[in-house]
Amino acid sequence: MLEITRRLATLADSDTLVILARARELRAQGRDIISFAAGEPDFSPPEHVVEAACDAMRRGLVKYTAVPGLPELREAVARRTSADTGLAFTAAETIVGCGAKQALFNAVQALVADGDEVLIPVPYWNSYCEIAKAAGATPVLVQLPAGRGFALDPALLLAAVTPRTRAILLNSPNNPTGQVYGKAELREIGSFALRRRIAVISDEIYDRLCYGTPAVSLLSACPEAREVTVLVNGVSKGYAMTGFRIGWAVAPPKVIAAMGRLQSHSTSNASTPAQYAALEALRGPQDFIPKMVAELDARRLLMLEGLRALEGLELLEPRGAFYCLPRVTRWLGRRWKGSAVADSAALARIILDETGVAVVPGAAFGAEGHLRLSYATSRPQIETGLARMRGLLGKLG
Repeated sequence: MLEITRRLATLADSDTLVILARARELRAQGRDIISFAAGEPDFSPPEHVVEAACDAMRRGLVKYTAVPGLPELREAVARRTSADTGLAFTAAETIVGCGAKQALFNAVQALVADGDEVLIPVPYWNSYCEIAKAAGATPVLVQLPAGRGFALDPALLLAAVTPRTRAILLNSPNNPTGQVYGKAELREIGSFALRRRIAVISDEIYDRLCYGTPAVSLLSACPEAREVTVLVNGVSKGYAMTGFRIGWAVAPPKVIAAMGRLQSHSTSNASTPAQYAALEALRGPQDFIPKMVAELDARRLLMLEGLRALEGLELLEPRGAFYCLPRVTRWLGRRWKGSAVADSAALARIILDETGVAVVPGAAFGAEGHLRLSYATSRPQIETGLARMRGLLGKLG
């Protein structure tokens, strides 16, 4: 029997992917499934972006590129980051990989070693802890107060710093809360990290998807923290290009070089046609984004209205991304068909099996007692799915 290394044996499966797999299984059985679980827009990418990928393939642009990406794409990433932050970046400070997730993974591998600690505000995207553990580090979870809307609290975060703290992992706009972190809070964290020589890895993948309050990049809030900061972004969310698997990191050249060495021995370059599509996304017309955001906002308001109709459900209004994170403790501890609804995972399973609506348990994000619902689906699906949930939760009391 082959033994799995202890480092990988301790990694947990993605709860989101587990729910999606169960939903696909039920759909294959003929069930009508509505998914509030997926972390991807249901929009098609802009036509000119799709055409760029097709054109690249027709022209034979299907061979390897340099490991860190097409030079022109890296330059486009540098220009976009310069515009977002007010700082001047060059292509040498960028690397393109197979999605923002790979950029996050490689950044942590480059900066964190066995025995180090990575600070992660809670709630968090469920891969953050596993990415830290895969590097041999200990995730240190810092609970943000639900009573303040899970707003970023620098005092709580910085109080958790120890001599072993090597990195702080931030995500704004936030998955799963929809919280958009403020400039003052980001500046305080960036200034502290610079003084203590702690890396800040800022996942800004949802930065184009905000409702009212624009997202602030960490380096826009604290430009002087540039030498200790890694910005992570990509085309998955803002351009509805999740399957293209193109993300990037912007960081000091030494960090980019280390990430490139790791990538050269794992995936090498990201898909070449997809890189040309991402280049067109960044260079081409941007009118797709405000149209998508307007539709997502309408769906957000529709989901908020439907959830608020559920008596006993506590709900915070998301200001970015495309998720709601309602508190559902009223229904935990109840009984359903002879079994206790012990936790959010049990409630999510019951909702999926009984109503055909897929939601993600809050425990996946360090937010037990909550459910995450994505409104990146059509308005009729939102209305039908919430009506099904209301019927079930009404029976649970």
